[in-house]
Amino acid sequence: MSAKPCVITLVLAAGDSIRFGADKRQTKIGRDGLLHLTVKKYLDCCEHIVVALKKSDQNKLIQLLPQGLKLREQNRLHYYFVRNASHGMGVSLAEGVTYIKQHFSADAILIALGDMPGVKNCTIKQLIGTDIKPDSIIGPVIINQQRIGHPVLFGRNHIHALQALHGDIGARHIIKKNKDEVIRIEVDDIGIYADIDTPQDILDHKTHAKKWTL
Repeated sequence: MSAKPCVITLVLAAGDSIRFGADKRQTKIGRDGLLHLTVKKYLDCCEHIVVALKKSDQNKLIQLLPQGLKLREQNRLHYYFVRNASHGMGVSLAEGVTYIKQHFSADAILIALGDMPGVKNCTIKQLIGTDIKPDSIIGPVIINQQRIGHPVLFGRNHIHALQALHGDIGARHIIKKNKDEVIRIEVDDIGIYADIDTPQDILDHKTHAKKWTL
């Protein structure tokens, strides 16, 4: 029996929340802050999580991730403070992937967004449970649709390309460039498209929360 692939999850959470008007990562959804809720979901499904944060977040880890210190001691939750987060998501992604390459022997990286707490646990498990190869790109799609949502898994052969990202250029062009390697996993999960950018999105999330739980 072959060994289970080592998949490291990278949660991107170093944005400026400009459209939200405040630090949305601490906004409460039920009892938990937005980022805390997202990270807890991935910890339920994945072994190791790396959260990409801003340098200025070093003094407010308790507010962002109340259980983070305990989980860090268990070597399951790791933080990376992005040096140039204001330069765009591509920079956060590239620096986070470099951190993972330096600290883990990853067969694949699952890239998730910290402002998407609505992704179902079963979707995450389905992605990381798929047959993963070095060239794999695996993403979720709503049944009968083609648009890939989040999170997206990249096999280790794509790590160099992810490290080369810059500015606001995300991983979409890597997906387009390697379209023949993309595996679309059909899911019944509207949460794969539902990021939280405005206060109205919080209200929408609460309205659909029961649908986005499992």
